[in-house]
Order: sequence, then C-alpha cells, then structure tokens
Amino acid sequence: MDQYSKILIIIYLILALLMGYRVFKNIKASRLVGDNADSFKKRTSKFEYLMLGILLVFAILNTFNGLKNKDKMSLIFSVIIVFISIMFLATLFDKFYIFPEGIVANGQVVSFKELKKWGFDTENGNLVLIIKKNHEEQTITVQSRKEDIEKINKLIRKYKLGKE
Repeated sequence: MDQYSKILIIIYLILALLMGYRVFKNIKASRLVGDNADSFKKRTSKFEYLMLGILLVFAILNTFNGLKNKDKMSLIFSVIIVFISIMFLATLFDKFYIFPEGIVANGQVVSFKELKKWGFDTENGNLVLIIKKNHEEQTITVQSRKEDIEKINKLIRKYKLGKE
C-alpha cells in the first residue's frame, strides 16, 4: 500500500464518518417529535442525484478493478464508497418536522421560543429560520418544496403566534 492510498483511505473514512454522524444526528432529532408532528419532504436537486450516481459508479469501478486485479485497496475503497453512498441516500430522503414545540430540521431542534423570524426564498422554496440561541443570532436554511410553503407557514403561525 503506497502513501497515496493511505491518505485517500483516511479522507474517505473521515467523509464516511461525517456522513454517518449527520444521519445519526437527524435520526436522533426526529425521535424527539411526537405523533402530532407534520412532516415535510426536503427538495432534492438533480445535482444531488448526479453525485449519488457518480459515487455508485466509482464503487462499481473499484469493485471490478479489485476483483479483476485482486487488488485489496480497490475493494476497500469500494466498500467505503458504498457506505458513503448509503449515508448520502439517507440524507437525500430526510424529512423535517413541525410540531407544537418547535421545528426539527437539519439534525437540529429549534423551539418556537428561539425562533425570531422566518421566511421563504421564493425562488427555490427554502425555509429560512432566524433563531436566537445563547444570545447569538443564527440563520438556518431548510430545503423545502415550493408546494409546501403555504402549509409550513400556516403551521409556524399557528404554533408560534397562536394564529390559525
């Protein structure tokens, strides 16, 4: 195993761990939501599907190369890439939730007490949340679908402002 391969494996493993952590964080946050939550699918771009396809093609090529040349490094790369692809796929189909106590999105739980402003990027449908946490303002952008904007806005107004 040459130095280049070792560095590449370390980079792939770090990426796999980061993706796994993101999926774990999303699952953990979504478990806090009760039965009375509304869930919304995130908007997925063609670019994200293209990236998933590229990852899978690399995994297949590494597998064939590893089997053909009996190269263990290629097989290790393909296993890591398949794991990254599975984690990436899980994040593609992740949802966000609105419930009476707050919003769960991007692995974070935002209470309505922390939520100061919200709005929508009408060009692409993103939900933009401005929250105040620990005396600092943060902006959180959540990919949402344009057709869900009205329902999302009604739910936030209902839970945050008490308006139907």
